[in-house]
Amino acid sequence: MSRDKSKINYLTCRFEDQELENEFQIYRTEKSWKFILFLFYAAFFIGWLIKLDDIKVLGLNSFYISYHFIEQILFFILLFSSTKIKKKYYENYFFITWIGLMSTGAWVYYHSTASFPAGAGAITIAVLFSFIMYPFSFIKSVIAGLLTSIPMAIMIFHKLDVEFGHLIYGLFMPFIMLAFYKHSMGKSNRSEFYNEKMMKTKQKEIEDSISYAKKIQDAMLVSENYLKETLPESFVLHLPKDIVSGDFYWVYKSENDIYFTVSDCTGHGIPGSLMSMIGTTLLNEIVIEMKIKETDKILNEIRNQIIKTLHQDEDNSQKDGMDMTLVRLNKKKNEIEFSSANNILVHVSDGNLYSYKGDHQPVGFYSGKQISFTKQKIKVNKNDMIYLFSDGYQDQFGGERNKKFMVSKLKKLLLKISDENVDTQLQKLNTEFELWKGNEEQIDDVCLMGVRII
Repeated sequence: MSRDKSKINYLTCRFEDQELENEFQIYRTEKSWKFILFLFYAAFFIGWLIKLDDIKVLGLNSFYISYHFIEQILFFILLFSSTKIKKKYYENYFFITWIGLMSTGAWVYYHSTASFPAGAGAITIAVLFSFIMYPFSFIKSVIAGLLTSIPMAIMIFHKLDVEFGHLIYGLFMPFIMLAFYKHSMGKSNRSEFYNEKMMKTKQKEIEDSISYAKKIQDAMLVSENYLKETLPESFVLHLPKDIVSGDFYWVYKSENDIYFTVSDCTGHGIPGSLMSMIGTTLLNEIVIEMKIKETDKILNEIRNQIIKTLHQDEDNSQKDGMDMTLVRLNKKKNEIEFSSANNILVHVSDGNLYSYKGDHQPVGFYSGKQISFTKQKIKVNKNDMIYLFSDGYQDQFGGERNKKFMVSKLKKLLLKISDENVDTQLQKLNTEFELWKGNEEQIDDVCLMGVRII
């Protein structure tokens, strides 16, 4: 039977699992370290004010001076120690010096002729400080409360005419209330720590799973070597919004043609990545295995397969699909044939930019009239640039007025950089996107492919 690690001992207010308790102590120290350092220095300077006031009343009492001499040595030892030692021993330092200060002061006043300046309220203050202000554990708070308030109570009884009822209100009731408070806070803090730890553990498990899914998705994408081997003068800017992406690119070289595409699947993150893997699988099956060549027929077949695989119909709310531009490059004819679903193709030739719209329907179920995808043919020349992209780049918010980048601005940028080598184009597109986005959150996956005709 597995042990419940979150179980807290009622008497000690500590995790019963020692390893978990050690983790909590580190967590507690790190969380309150600034306050601890402030208290460390504040206690030193405030302590000196108390000492000077006591010396003024009591004179140079040897016992009192001796204790504070030892306390000063402890302070400077801890002061010049490493942060690691400070974090390890700070609680013991406060525990020793607080009990020593209050008990020594009570003993000296008990044996002196001077009246106690703080009066009966010093008992409540002693308990309050040892429980609330000082970073003690529950058990040390109880011990500190007892060892400071009891000697002071005896001293005040000796100096003043204090009734037993005053003692109850001045010591026992605050002590019980503060002990209950400290115990509750100790349990609450540990429960909060454990819940946070479990949440981080689950979050890490999810992130590890998504990271592993990214490895699978990357393995299904065209490798950089194959991309450069098939399209030597090309680049791909691929920026997932999350770890995995709903945008993907694909390249394949047949005997006479080179196929390449950029696709934007419904959604992003895990749902989008699953659709992208379906898209990649269907492209491999339809183009490589079924040997369908025309781009319009390829998109039609992908649509049919998605509708069939996802059981999409008018009564089904499952309307996932993808926007895609698929290009077939024939080098012998200096011609490209392409079909596009809800995307555009940009062609730059001799300093002029031409933009071609695709069909206004997705590759997937469409509530409107289902018609066949069309194909377009374009003559291309050496050094022309072909650009395919999803809508993530132009839809990104940013700039001085936090507006969308817009497709018109993207076209101007592509025309401006089209004469640069492909590596420089990739760098400039990435830089421009990051500058535009600034501190804004990336709203969608980005995938942009550039291919130079050689």
